[in-house]
Amino acid sequence: MKKIIIFGSGGFFKEQFYWLKDSLKKKDYEILAIVSKESQSLKLFNVPIITEKEIPKSKNIFLYIAIGSINVRAKIIKKFYNYNFYTLIHPSAIVSKGARIGKGCIISPNTVIAGDPKVGDFNVFNFNSMISHDCVTGENNIFSPGSKVLGWCRMGNNNYLGAGSVMLPKTSIGNNNIIGANATLNRNFKNSLTLIGTPAKKYKIKKLRLATKYK
Repeated sequence: MKKIIIFGSGGFFKEQFYWLKDSLKKKDYEILAIVSKESQSLKLFNVPIITEKEIPKSKNIFLYIAIGSINVRAKIIKKFYNYNFYTLIHPSAIVSKGARIGKGCIISPNTVIAGDPKVGDFNVFNFNSMISHDCVTGENNIFSPGSKVLGWCRMGNNNYLGAGSVMLPKTSIGNNNIIGANATLNRNFKNSLTLIGTPAKKYKIKKLRLATKYK
């Protein structure tokens, strides 16, 4: 049987833990341990807690990042990039047969992956989010609940799409951007920006400085 080790113990972990258990019911996987620095207990949800140093590398061990911070996720991805990662596709999600989904992705309940998008590694789709045909994403992007990426869009790495945000068809963003809740992108943007409003405009804030490549 294959084993899954989960990173995280916060609110995002609490959501993902039950969705992950739902996903594993009919598969030959089981949750082995949780990696967490915050909890002082020996177990969380009756699952043993371990440190990063205790993570074994094996073809039967798969990692799962249940952490909502792009910055923290990026550090874990860079450190463990060559490990196996489990991709969650919740039973209630609608995923087109033409879609290409990378490793370590999270496809949460009621997500729609429509048409033939190419979704890179470690992308997180929260419930009721959507990505459409002919879209291409990089790695480690987070799609908040209700966010929508419409046809022919392009996206780099480490972008955060706020709840209810929309990328209109044929728009693109680079790396390390934050798109505010309910914002609407109707044109292209480059790197390290905070974008708010409808239509979305640049908002001055401390820039994200993250790795854009993990290999």
